[in-house]
Amino acid sequence: MGKHGINDKIIITEDGKQAFLSTYQASFNMSKACDSIGWRLSTLSIARRDDPEFDSRVKETREAIADEFEEEMKRRAMSKSDLLLIFALKGLRPNVYQEKYQIIQKLEVSSAKDLSDADLEAIAKAKLVREAEDLTGKKPKEKDKETW
Repeated sequence: MGKHGINDKIIITEDGKQAFLSTYQASFNMSKACDSIGWRLSTLSIARRDDPEFDSRVKETREAIADEFEEEMKRRAMSKSDLLLIFALKGLRPNVYQEKYQIIQKLEVSSAKDLSDADLEAIAKAKLVREAEDLTGKKPKEKDKETW
């Protein structure tokens, strides 16, 4: 797997990589997986950097762990926890359930002559955005704002 002393260079083997992946899948924790096979987190970083296929397998394992967590979240949210259900919906449909904040910036100017062209353009775009929101009841996407 991987053995090292304080000044020793660690040898990263295929068996070590497989042991890491198995332990990571079981523990859901990269640090614990590294510790259990005698690696440091820096060793894992080196192994991922030097072996793109191993890096892909680590990412796939992380996705599999996320899938397991999602399944458990769904089970609990539907049977036990309103709070968990709220957080799940915020994650799954942020456009509907996310916290919405509006930041209003007041600009003190004595006349439009004090404003730069960029300031005037930003004010005009902000006005268009507000008008679009009022007409549609929806916020325009960022990419749409840039074309105005």
